[in-house]
This record gives sequence, structure tokens and C-alpha cells, in this order.
Amino acid sequence: MNRYIAITLFLLLTISIQAQRRISREYKNVSLSEALKQLAEQQTDYTIMFLYNELEDFRITTTISRKTLPEAIQQMIGFYPILMTVDNSVPEGKKIFVECTHKTDRRLTGTIIDEQSHPVAYANIAILNPADSTLLSGGVSNESGYFAIPYEQHKVLARISYVGYKTIYKICSQPEVGTIRLQPETVSLKGVQVKGERIVSTTENGHLVYNMPMLLQVYPADNAYDALTNIPGVSEMNGSIMFSGRTVTLIINGKPTTLSADKVVERLRQMPATILAKAEVMPSAPAKYHVRGMAINIVTKDFTGTNQLSGQLMGGWRQHKYGTGYAGGSVIYNHGKLGIDASYMFTDGTSYGQVEHEANHPLNDQRMSYSDKTRNRSDGVDHEYHIGMDYAISENHNLSLAYTGQWNSTRSTNTTTGTAQSTQNSRQHTYLHNVDANYSAPFGLQLGASYTNYQEPRTQNLDGQLNEMSRNLYVDSRQKVSKWLFTADQTHSLPKGWELNYGGKAQFTNNNSYQTTFNADHQPLPDATSHVDYNERILNAYAGFSKQIGQSLSLDASLTAEQYHAAKWNEWRIYPQFNAMWNINEKNMLNLAFSSEAIYPSYWSTMSSIYYASAYSEIWSNPDLKPMSKYDINLMWQLNRNYTFTAFVMLEPDYFVQMAYQPTDRMAVIASLGTVPHG
Repeated sequence: MNRYIAITLFLLLTISIQAQRRISREYKNVSLSEALKQLAEQQTDYTIMFLYNELEDFRITTTISRKTLPEAIQQMIGFYPILMTVDNSVPEGKKIFVECTHKTDRRLTGTIIDEQSHPVAYANIAILNPADSTLLSGGVSNESGYFAIPYEQHKVLARISYVGYKTIYKICSQPEVGTIRLQPETVSLKGVQVKGERIVSTTENGHLVYNMPMLLQVYPADNAYDALTNIPGVSEMNGSIMFSGRTVTLIINGKPTTLSADKVVERLRQMPATILAKAEVMPSAPAKYHVRGMAINIVTKDFTGTNQLSGQLMGGWRQHKYGTGYAGGSVIYNHGKLGIDASYMFTDGTSYGQVEHEANHPLNDQRMSYSDKTRNRSDGVDHEYHIGMDYAISENHNLSLAYTGQWNSTRSTNTTTGTAQSTQNSRQHTYLHNVDANYSAPFGLQLGASYTNYQEPRTQNLDGQLNEMSRNLYVDSRQKVSKWLFTADQTHSLPKGWELNYGGKAQFTNNNSYQTTFNADHQPLPDATSHVDYNERILNAYAGFSKQIGQSLSLDASLTAEQYHAAKWNEWRIYPQFNAMWNINEKNMLNLAFSSEAIYPSYWSTMSSIYYASAYSEIWSNPDLKPMSKYDINLMWQLNRNYTFTAFVMLEPDYFVQMAYQPTDRMAVIASLGTVPHG
């Protein structure tokens, strides 16, 4: 009996939610008839009444976000001469009537573009009588530049006008006028100075969104990564992207991946900047993205439904002390529902760096002066390649598959002079294979799977001398990491601007790595030799919500429960997340964000081994390291969409860092990862 009651309540709740559900759709050059037909088939709240042939010529391009059915249809109609009537008199049989107010079989159709072949939205089209220029009918173009205007005469005069462009007059004797290109109009004004500014950033769903095509008009860039660094507030430091001084995680099209942060950067360097649509800056990333803290989601343009082939070739030379050359290209092919992209980048060159040390080393009861200079030269070649496929099964129903690979070969020489003299030669290769698969269903389900196999075999020779001590070592090592990631996410649009999302992930990693160090007699050194073969598992589940309050306030919050299991650790942690964005007015925004995350030590740092970098420098790993937690509160104020002010507080329990110390019984500097004591 109890089970029956529970099932009944669940069904009633489900029916209640569905009865009030809101619509989110995106239409690109779709006939209004077809769009209404789809809406009629996908819901049962209303019966939509219309004549298919009457509305077929009216094509729409628009994005609908969480609208009721009548609101969605009204947005689709736009400025077309079409009337919508809603009849709610009978609750169980509510009807919506959609009809053209100008009853005629003729419609003047065409597309308006500017001098750069971009569609012109909201251009004015007046249908005039060629005999006396009296107004017969009129309308405006939609977001794709398309217009459809009913008319009755066999021959009419079309007047197309848009602010800043020359007015065009065109005699039309056929319904289809094709593409009309507008030309800019130059007007000289004496004693008048006109100033304007383009706002490249807006807010959307609690995120700060940058219009990348508009930004690229001001700051041109060849690839997506360079374009990203031109966003106001974004900077690059030591190969990491920062926003207002905070490190961010980069995401491409909201899809989870097992690629490391540096490999995502390399992927962006191969991606043409011209395919970027927008960049979403998230002060506290929602749990559904499966990253934590501040993140930037790079969204590319959607070419679904188009037929095109485009490509880009790039190359260059960077000259410092030595030179490095690179060359590559990318190609994008779209045919209807299928999209394919591929890219390749080749790099060959030499890099150089140097570092100096000075120390007053405590040895027994004395102080020993020490100084050295180390010069590094690395020569290598690098091949990076990517191919991806996207298939739009139907509206909001997509499948994508992508492969990313890398092959690298590097020779490096470190030469140390000064109190200690040493030469270290190394040779390493890098092999990377990554496959990402993603599926999205029209009812809000997102499934993802990602696999990465990374291998880095390396050999090193060290010949060093420090006072009476000499080091003649040979090191053979290999890092091999295999990682699987599975994600599942579900989103529900609820009444009154609420959105519910929940899901989880399962990540499995195998680290099979070794390091063997031999002395001059080719005997292994036990303290510098180790091998690990262990598995790591991360499981989590989350639930969250978002709420749009009016036009000015957005709220987003989630809670994640996560289990981390490794060779020595098996623990649960809770990670809350919160983000609130307040649009004070058109140009000012205030944001409060709270995030929490876990930071994991690198795989090499958890091996029980010593690495001898020179005759004086040693690097010790620490197998007892565990993940540390990080809690971050951030307050951001954006003034006039140009100036960003931030204040933040960060708490990091179990904080670990690589620190150097000098033992008192011998001449050496030891760098080791360790946990900083509290207090």
C-alpha cells in the first residue's frame, strides 16, 4: 500500500512539472510552419492551429530560453505580419491560433547582408508602388538577414534602408530577390564629433560572456588561445591563464575531458580564432561542468545545417637566443547535420634558459659559500594532431567524437659552472592519445566518456663534481598513465525561472611508472630507484539549481559528495559551490562566488625516489602526500564593462608545496614536496 502511494505522488509531481514546463529552443533559418509543427508534436498543453502553406515562407532565426509556449511563439513571430491568438476558455482544450494578417499568395523574400557578407538584422524593407511610390506593405529582416513580406501586385519597388548604409531601391517582378548587399554611407559633418563604444561583454545565466567575433575585430588573433588572452582581465603567467589574478580552468564547449590543462592549451593553439563564438567566464563553475573554481568555457560557432568547407594555414618563427619554427593548418567541413574538423601542428627548434644560485650553506658548525650558474639548451620536434566529428541527430540531439594525439622528441643539456660543475644530458619522448565522446539528448541528458593514454620514456646522464664529491649517474625512467572518465548530467527547466541539475562522474586512473638510477659501476642506487603500479579512483555525485530573478539577478548553487581512493587514501569530501551575479545596470555588474575543490599532487611527486639534478641539487618525492582542499570566496565588481575589481579570500587546509632546504651534514640543496604545518 505504501509503495502504491509513493508511486502515485511521484506521478502527480511529474505531471505537475510537465504541465508548467518552459521551452528552450534554438532555430536557425527554419520555416515558421516547421517550427510550429515541432512544438505541436512535442507538447500536449495546447493545440496549435495554423495553415502550413500560409506560414511556410516565413523563416526564423532565434534562440528561445525558458519561455512559456505562447511567449515562445510570440518571439518566433517577431516583426512578421502574423497574429497569434490564445484561447484559454477550456482548460482541457487550450488552443493557439497563428495566422498571417495579410492574406495573399505572393511574398517578397530575400536576404540582406553588409559589405563583409554578415547578415543585417532589423533592416527596413518597404514595398512601394512603382508608379507613384505609395506604400503597399513593409517589414524588417530577422537575425539571419532574411525577410518575407506579403504583397499583391505583380511588379513592385522595394526600398531597403538601414542606419549607416546607403538606401537601395530595387524593382522586383519575381517573389525571390536573392541576396542584397548594403554599402556603408559616409557623411561629412563639420564641427561634430561622434563617439561610440562597443560593449563586448554581457551577462548570461550568471556568467560573464564575451562576444569573441566582436573582440577579434579590435584585437585580431590567429588562434583561439591568443584570442582568449585578449579578453579584458585575462593574462598569461608561466603558461597558465589568469583572470583578475586568479588561475582558471579552460573548458571547450562545456565538454569534460581527461586531457591535462597544458594539453587543452595546446588544443586551443591549433584552433582557428575565426570559429570562436563566445567565452563564458564563470567565477564559480557549476558542478555540471565537472571542474571547480573559476573557469572559462570557450564556445565555438555552430555550423549545423550549413554546407561549407573552410581552412586555415599558419606558420611562424620565434627568435630568442635560438629560434623555433612552427607550421600547421586546420580544416572545417560541414554538410547538413555532419561536421568534421581536423588540425595539425609541427614545431621544430631550440629553447634556452639559465638560472643562478647563491647560498651560504650551513655545514656542520661552519658556513660554506656556494654559487653556480646552470644553462639549459633543448632541441626537439613536436607533432600535434586532432580530428573531431559532430552529428546533429535532430534539434538539441547531438553526438560528438574527437581524437587528439601528440608525438614529441626532445634532447636537453644542462651545464652547471661555479662551485659545482656538472653536465646533464637527457633524451625523452612523449606519446599522447586521447579520445572524447559526448552525447546530448533533447530532454536535457548529457553523457560523456573520455580516455587518455600518456607515456614519457626518458634517459639521462649526469657527470658532476662538487669539491671532493663526484656524481656519475645514468637514469632510465618512464611515466605511463592511463585515465578513464565517465560523466552523466541531467537538467530540468522548471517553472518561474528555476533550473534543476544533477549527475555524477567516475574517474579511474592507472599509474605505471618507474625510475632506475645506476652509478658509474652500473650498479642501481636503492634510494633513487622505484617502481609504482597503482590505481586511483574518484567517484562523485552532485545536485544543484539555478534561478533567474527578473532581468538583474542570477543565482547558482550545487553540492558535490566525492570519494577519493588511492594506494594510501580512501576518504569522502563535500564540495559546496555558490555564485550570485547582480546586473546593477547596463554597464555595471557585481558578483559574489564561493567555490571549493581538491588539488592532487603530481604522479611523479608521489613516487618514493630521489632525482639528482646536478652535483648539488636533489629532488625528493613524497609518497605520503594526500590531496589538499581549497576554499575560495571571491567578490568581483565590473565597472562600465571595462574595469574589473576583485577581492578574494582563500583557505587551503593540508597545503603542500615544494620547498628547498640545506642539510647540515653535506653540501646539497634538497627540494621536496611537503605539507605545511598549520599555524
